[in-house]
Amino acid sequence: IHASLPVLHSASQSILSKENTGNSTGRKTGFNAIEQDYKRYENILNNGLYKYNRRITKNMHDLKYYVKELSEAFAQFSTNQSRVADLAEQFSHVSDTFDEYAVQLDTIVGRFYYNINEPLSECVHMAGSAKDLIKYRKLKLIQSDMIKKSLQSKKIQLGKLEEHEREMKKVDEEVDQEMANSRKINLQHPQPRSYSGKILNKFNKLATIVKESVSYQDPDLQTSMEMLRKEIIQLEESSQVCETDMEVITTSIRDQQLSTFSKQREEELADILKNYSKYLREYAEKNLEIWREIKAKQAQ
Repeated sequence: IHASLPVLHSASQSILSKENTGNSTGRKTGFNAIEQDYKRYENILNNGLYKYNRRITKNMHDLKYYVKELSEAFAQFSTNQSRVADLAEQFSHVSDTFDEYAVQLDTIVGRFYYNINEPLSECVHMAGSAKDLIKYRKLKLIQSDMIKKSLQSKKIQLGKLEEHEREMKKVDEEVDQEMANSRKINLQHPQPRSYSGKILNKFNKLATIVKESVSYQDPDLQTSMEMLRKEIIQLEESSQVCETDMEVITTSIRDQQLSTFSKQREEELADILKNYSKYLREYAEKNLEIWREIKAKQAQ
């Protein structure tokens, strides 16, 4: 039965956009609110945390090269023989400080790239997977609606054909009755000479043509009705399968998969933010220590 269900492609955005997101099914199952929450979650990750942390990482990466250039510049000043010894020594200390600062920048850039940006990228990807899971359920819902609409249409067609069949039988009975009556008249007047007899003969021919026409159409009508009945039975089975699938999918996605997914993502995001705070604190503490040392040396 599953093989006979209509196939919907996930790329059918036009179908999805036509679906009313405020339908009663969505409200009852809570999937409208769930879908909106996951869209907002993905947007915050992709266009918020992930986007700006990449920008911060790039800025620190660029700053590292500027600091290295400063370190080299002060190193050149310190080697200039025309400088007095004390000033050359101070330039050398400043060069060393900028060099240590560059090392700290290189360390935090590496930590941000591998331990923050990559996990955030994974979270963004997983948020998209959750959205695809919700979209899959929506496609199954559309599939179920398509089958129900097709089933309703087939039943209406069958009803019309059955009504047509009843009308044709009624016409058939009336034609048979008229033909029987005309035969009785013909037996009483085998050679009609009156004007009414000629009209009756013409009616007999017309009734015969109608009778043949009705008899000719009956097989096609019966075949169509039989095919419709088979299709209706198949569609009813398919509709029942879709209803069962929807119950299983809804329960599985809402109560199991999304629940587990949310818990795992929350734990991952909490760990990422903890590491982010830890790296920034260690960077700030080490950076403060470096500049305090150079300040103390200059004060001597």
